[in-house]
Amino acid sequence: MKLKKFDFTPDAKAEKEVKYLMRKFDEAGRAMAELIAKAGSTDDLSEADLAAYNEASQAADRYAKLLREAQAENPSPNINPAQLTGPVADPIRGSEAKSARYRDLFGEPRGADGFSSLREFVKAVEQRDGSKLKTYFDAPEQRALGTAPPSAGGFLLPETYAAQIFDLALESEIVRPRARIWPMGADTLHIPAVANSDHSSSLYGGVVGEWLAEAGIGTPQDPSFRRMTLAAKKLMVYMRASSELLEGVADASYAADPLDAIMAGAISWFLDYAFIHGTGAGMPLGILNSPCLVTVDKEAGQPADTVLYENLSKMFARQANPMGSVWLINRTAIPQLLQLSVTIGVAGSHVPVLSQSGGTFTILTRPVIFTEKLPTMGSVGDIIFADLSQYAVGMRKELTLERSNAVSWLTDQVDWRGRIRVDGQPLWSEPMTPKAGDTLSPFVVLESRT
Repeated sequence: MKLKKFDFTPDAKAEKEVKYLMRKFDEAGRAMAELIAKAGSTDDLSEADLAAYNEASQAADRYAKLLREAQAENPSPNINPAQLTGPVADPIRGSEAKSARYRDLFGEPRGADGFSSLREFVKAVEQRDGSKLKTYFDAPEQRALGTAPPSAGGFLLPETYAAQIFDLALESEIVRPRARIWPMGADTLHIPAVANSDHSSSLYGGVVGEWLAEAGIGTPQDPSFRRMTLAAKKLMVYMRASSELLEGVADASYAADPLDAIMAGAISWFLDYAFIHGTGAGMPLGILNSPCLVTVDKEAGQPADTVLYENLSKMFARQANPMGSVWLINRTAIPQLLQLSVTIGVAGSHVPVLSQSGGTFTILTRPVIFTEKLPTMGSVGDIIFADLSQYAVGMRKELTLERSNAVSWLTDQVDWRGRIRVDGQPLWSEPMTPKAGDTLSPFVVLESRT
């Protein structure tokens, strides 16, 4: 699709010229602005305008990338590098998902705002050290819209340290490293998605294949599209620290940043829990509450709080992408899984269902992740067979740190809270009906056995 006044068709020859790239980069931004102005709001874009908007957004990304490359080879004073650190800031980008790493989502962190370490920043906030915080407030980029005022102890972490915490949290998370992640330039992000829930007579909501005789005339087919909306939800992480601990944080000889590790660990745990259990009301919509969830029946006469090989094999069969999925299992199932085996052949050889190689457990060749974040053995969701690439996460890059000693000043302690904004939901709106067989889903659980 081409916008009336703009053509973003790639031109390999012209795109070697910086002036051409700058003009096209500007045109892409104006095209997006005009579409928003035409609709009146981001939520009122028609399907055609949404497609045009996404075309312009993707073109802007392409021109920005080419300009960054040109600037790296031959720096020009006419190019402002700040413009090119990431995609054009827009609220409904339909670009492809990105890696979960901070730099891949938001570009290179712009700096530490005058601080040599996270320890120094935390101590300056704790002491409200105006001389050290002056550089922080003088930075033109440091404008925390919606953040608590400094007098109330609220500060956006410098991007270098926000990246450090987000990436540290990522290392212990289950969902986010395997999900599809979109950076959010505003509180709402619309993602175009294809309706592909029924393969009984067509694909992608209306596409069929035809075998034609010579000179035969085919029937035009149109896929059906839908639009998903991610709306940033606020996660608050609360903690309490003694003055002695904070003195250790400020001490350059101290080996670790305890607040850094605690905040990263808490973000990791609560994001995972929401992505699995969330209701969608004021928090992400979790896998276990998803409308596309498939629940496999237990076996007739199956005892309470048990798991059988038949359960696992039937869950495998209902997974839309079994070879791209992982098992998420509550730790309380470990004793049973270690004893579970399949009898093979006349001699009755026993093959363990749970295998281990190179430090990784597998069931039916797929990796197993044991976690406390699932319900206990026998409950729905104690075992999930999940293709986590079909879970969408939208993230804002801001991480806010706020402090108050109003509650704990008698005990010489300081209350802290960290704040991030994120949303998540499955990419599928319902299970998929195949041409033949039972419905399939990227998220499969086992019926309750209590």
